[in-house]
Amino acid sequence: MRNALVGIACTLIFMVSVRAEPLRVVASTSDLAAVARELVEPPVRIDVICRPDQDPHSLDILPRQVVLVKQADVYLKVGVALDPWADGLIRSAENPRLVVVDCSRNIEIIGATAEDEAEEHTHPAGNPHYWLGPANLARMAENIRDGLLQADPAASAQLTESCEAFSARVDSALAHWREILAPCRGVGIVTAHAGWDYFARDFGLR
Repeated sequence: MRNALVGIACTLIFMVSVRAEPLRVVASTSDLAAVARELVEPPVRIDVICRPDQDPHSLDILPRQVVLVKQADVYLKVGVALDPWADGLIRSAENPRLVVVDCSRNIEIIGATAEDEAEEHTHPAGNPHYWLGPANLARMAENIRDGLLQADPAASAQLTESCEAFSARVDSALAHWREILAPCRGVGIVTAHAGWDYFARDFGLR
């Protein structure tokens, strides 16, 4: 019995020591970071690589951003070839403990766009702007939760509760938004870029 208690104590000490430092998360975009902030609690730190006023399709990586990823525990990428620069950033950081989360996992991606000289950005891997469809937010949160749990298993209860609460808020808000936009179903909209296809699908717009 005494040996068993010693073993349990050692295990608990080890678990505490693993997360002696606050979890550090880096996200490709502020949108992914916003969802992650709904799940975590202080003192978890979340940094963003591509600012809202920058183009996520093409980004020049800075040395300080490589340092951020080198120090991070989790990296959140958009995927679907929107942020291919993230792969080079991750390789440059040479961080063997880094958990990389593709936030597009298990999300139904709208088909690829055809090559068009008039379109500045084409999406041969499918439309990567899935976060603009509110119906995808809960799945994104689940993907982020899974990555955070891999980096910090001790936070399982808190992350599970936060993810469930966020998903419930999303479902409630989505129902409310669909009610508001119901009179607009079938209405055509014009956009400068095919970034709003998921939004249009969620609310019955053309």
